Amino acid sequence: MDLDNLAKLIVPAIVPVVSAAVAFVKERTERRQALEVIKRESARIAFWRSYFEALSLVTKGESLEPIRLAVSAELEGAAAAVRAAHAHESAQASRFRRPTSHMRNLLLLYRPPRPWVWFLRIFFYYYLAYSVLAAVMLPLRWSERGSVLTSEVVTYLIVVAAVALLWILIRYIEDALGRQETNTDAQARVHTAAA
Repeated sequence: MDLDNLAKLIVPAIVPVVSAAVAFVKERTERRQALEVIKRESARIAFWRSYFEALSLVTKGESLEPIRLAVSAELEGAAAAVRAAHAHESAQASRFRRPTSHMRNLLLLYRPPRPWVWFLRIFFYYYLAYSVLAAVMLPLRWSERGSVLTSEVVTYLIVVAAVALLWILIRYIEDALGRQETNTDAQARVHTAAA
């Protein structure tokens, strides 16, 4: 196999790999930032609770009321930051929506629910590009030779079947992940409402 043919095979796989890497890094960074906010604000809440408990042991009477109001404001601010981080995290988790365009759905041209799904899409795009190229190249080769090789037709049909099976598998996995996110969000809302 010469360098040009190798480049034709590798180039279609590069775009999904780069897209997957960028999406993975972005999602990891967003999750890490949300977790840092939650951790920092949880420590802030613990500090202000301990501070108020210590002051309440030492201070008696009406002089405790302004301190209680200040501590309450700090606790409410920290709790709001934690709620915002949780809301951002759950919004990130539930952002998976398929586009309404049939062509984008058919070619899987939308952001998957999880970055690791790009791994499967790489194979899908690779075999899709291979099958499109083969659909153009095989008739040209057959017209040059004047005959059709059965092995080439069978190979082409296997590649087309692989594209179809990968598409079905990817859509099934994305649907399952979407259902899982929906169930997780519903459970989180019930848990938040109960608290």
